[in-house]
Amino acid sequence: MDIAARLAAIWLIMLVAGFANGAMRDRFMAPALGKRVALPISGITLSLMVFVIIHFSVAGFGAMVTGGWLLLGTVWVLITLVFEVVYTLRKGVALFAVFSVHRGNFFVLVLLVTLVTPLICAHWQGLVSAT
Repeated sequence: MDIAARLAAIWLIMLVAGFANGAMRDRFMAPALGKRVALPISGITLSLMVFVIIHFSVAGFGAMVTGGWLLLGTVWVLITLVFEVVYTLRKGVALFAVFSVHRGNFFVLVLLVTLVTPLICAHWQGLVSAT
């Protein structure tokens, strides 16, 4: 599988995890804990899910330089942002609501984790090459 296909496949897994996380938040956490508590917990949970998905996926890319790992994370973040803009606008929701950390939405944390985790996990697994 080439790098673009692998990148897309892993992003789709993260997308499914995001939808599953949102469904669990809306169905179980929000009724039990209230939306105000469920939303930040959901953001932290999704961040952990993304971290785990990336952790188990980086080896498939082989060794890369630091910039390659950061580019990988950047591409995932950009794809996620494009998807979020299209999805949010289709739902008729205010776009910037997903970035309102002060209201408990930790989507920014998910994006940060998506950006830096490839490099972190690649370091842990000895996949960052000097050249």
